Amino acid sequence: MWGIVGLFKGIFLIARVFGLWYTISMKNVIYQIVNLVTGMRYIGSTTRGFTQRTEKEHRARLRNGKHENPYLQRSWNKHGDSAFIFEALEYVDCVDDVLDVEQSWINKYDFETELYNIAENPLAPMLGRNHTQETRDKISAANSGENNYWWGKHGEEHPMFGKTHSKKTKDKISKGRKDKKAVCQIDKKSDEIIFIYDSIHEAAKANNISYKNISIVCNKTMCWHKKNQKYYLRKTAGGVKWEFADKLK
Repeated sequence: MWGIVGLFKGIFLIARVFGLWYTISMKNVIYQIVNLVTGMRYIGSTTRGFTQRTEKEHRARLRNGKHENPYLQRSWNKHGDSAFIFEALEYVDCVDDVLDVEQSWINKYDFETELYNIAENPLAPMLGRNHTQETRDKISAANSGENNYWWGKHGEEHPMFGKTHSKKTKDKISKGRKDKKAVCQIDKKSDEIIFIYDSIHEAAKANNISYKNISIVCNKTMCWHKKNQKYYLRKTAGGVKWEFADKLK
């Protein structure tokens, strides 16, 4: 009898250890911090693991009164540590899809009345707000001259060098070029065109992807990574590449 009980306890312990390992190993995660008193919540994402982001960063800053989100900090000060819970909402396989998945979770709630989030768009946290002149100068410098993605892209350095499109693809591109705002949806592995949309708005609506995300990819806009404190080039939106039709040859 006790042998069977011990066996089940051993299996349960192994399962818990495995579950803990699996959770820690999944670094790309969408999470929420929920106020159990008011029902308000903060939704965020991380590529460094749930525990690292929530326990070692969010909770520590809130307890020290130094959190960067003033709405969340004031609520924490008012209701106390015990009024909040930290939960993982979804683990994401591909790091390029993290912000899009975070956006889909944010869209489930009313931004003004149900969320502590300062930015409605996680990829464009300044949407609807203004940068200081100093920040504008830094962004300008990051996208100018040799820092620009298209700077010096000729010959073998061009992504389509040595490749040829099929007649069907050429016809699609030709049709798309009639509208300079036409955008191509491209498979990120094969670089084959999946579909051509008449505009970014049409592409965003058809694929349920943020217009801003597709626009940033098409325009090769350098984005500021708040967590890593550096600029980076976003290459995909919704798990695929995007390019203006008139940029393809």
